[in-house]
Amino acid sequence: MLGRVLSDSDIETLRAEEARFRANARIPATEKNKTLFFSQVCPYSEVVRKVGTTGSHLGAMEQLIGPNLMLWFTQFVTKMPDGSSGKSEFPWHQDNGYISIEPANNVTLWIALDDVDTANGCVWIVPKSHRQGLLPHQKKSADSWFLELKVEGDGIPAVMKAGEGVAFTGLTLHRSKLNSTDKARRAFFFRIL
Repeated sequence: MLGRVLSDSDIETLRAEEARFRANARIPATEKNKTLFFSQVCPYSEVVRKVGTTGSHLGAMEQLIGPNLMLWFTQFVTKMPDGSSGKSEFPWHQDNGYISIEPANNVTLWIALDDVDTANGCVWIVPKSHRQGLLPHQKKSADSWFLELKVEGDGIPAVMKAGEGVAFTGLTLHRSKLNSTDKARRAFFFRIL
C-alpha cells in the first residue's frame, strides 16, 4: 500500500473523466451490474495524460522501478452495484496472464477514486505471489473473456480511501469481489514499465 498518491484536484478530475467515459458508452441493460472497463484512455483524455506524467505517484514509481518510467496502459475500472447477480466479481489472475511482458518488470498502480472496502469490491492481493512467476491461466467460462487461476486462501483486502493506491507487479495474484453496495465503485490504474 502506497497511501495517498493523488491530490484532491486529481481525484476530482479523474472522477469527472470516468463519468464522461461512462456517459458516452452504450451499455446494454444486461451489462448494468457488471464491471465496466475503459481501457487505454490516455489518447482520449488530456486529464489522464497530465496526471499520468506529472502526478504525485511518480516518486513512488521511481522508487519501485527506477528513473526511466514508461506509462504504457491506462484504465478506468467501475464496479457497478451488483446485488446478488455475481456479475461484478473479477477472478484471481495475474495481469501478465493477459499480456506477457518479458522481462516481467511492469508495475500496476491501482488507485481508488472512491473509498474502497470489502463491501464495494476492493482489490485483494496475495503478497509475495509474484515469486511464483507467470502461472497458467484459463478462461473462466466459454462466454467470458476473464482468465482465472485457482488460488488457495483469500489474500489480503486493499482497503483504501479515495486517492490512495496500491502497487503490485504484473505477476502478483489479485482479484476483486462483488460490489454489494448501492453505489458504483470507481478506480483507475496505470501500468508502468
